[in-house]
Amino acid sequence: MTKILVIQSELSNNSIFIKLLELEGFNIIVSENAVVGLCKAQSELPDLIISDIVMPELDGYSLLKALRENPVTAIIPLIFLTSEVSQSQIRKAMEMGADDFIINSCTQEEFLKAIIVRLERQAFLKEWYATRTVKKLE
Repeated sequence: MTKILVIQSELSNNSIFIKLLELEGFNIIVSENAVVGLCKAQSELPDLIISDIVMPELDGYSLLKALRENPVTAIIPLIFLTSEVSQSQIRKAMEMGADDFIINSCTQEEFLKAIIVRLERQAFLKEWYATRTVKKLE
């Protein structure tokens, strides 16, 4: 079952998205802040992380940086889901290695499409690298 880690300080704001993911059959792991979320990412190794940017203790950018610096979590796709955003915030996130940026006001279809596209891309990359590694070993 596909595991998705959701890191949000205000979980009630995104409960509709969490319920939607559960209805789609995803295994959802919830974290109330980025510090705990980082630990869960390292121990659970989710297939995808959805995170807010503005959080206490550790913000989303710092979380992304920590994830990308750790070889174990570096390849886990991360999507920012936030309510307020500027073009400069989007650029900063993408330059740091975020995989997508979703605004809370998006439709359920847009949200699911972004999730599915990232998961499909990740599955393709895993298969491609696995195939390439096997060919090198032969």
